[in-house]
Amino acid sequence: ESRDKNYDVYGFPLEEGNCHSHPAWETYLEAQRKRWSIYLSHNTDFTTFKNHKKDPEVKKLVRRGIPPELRGHLWPLLSGSDERKCKAE
Repeated sequence: ESRDKNYDVYGFPLEEGNCHSHPAWETYLEAQRKRWSIYLSHNTDFTTFKNHKKDPEVKKLVRRGIPPELRGHLWPLLSGSDERKCKAE
């Protein structure tokens, strides 16, 4: 991933003291990516991912944070908005 180190993953300028600009944040985020990667490698069927919402491991992962690159895909599944959208159509 190549991005300007003066801006966060959302394009906001990083300010000194911002926790997201701290090297430990990148380490934490990388650890979260790894945790999600392991979980998703064993649970690849996203059509039934909604069944995993009550899974203690999913709750733990969500509470620790969803990596930015997965949020757009996982939040609709976890919140049920994708299911409501399909019913509305």
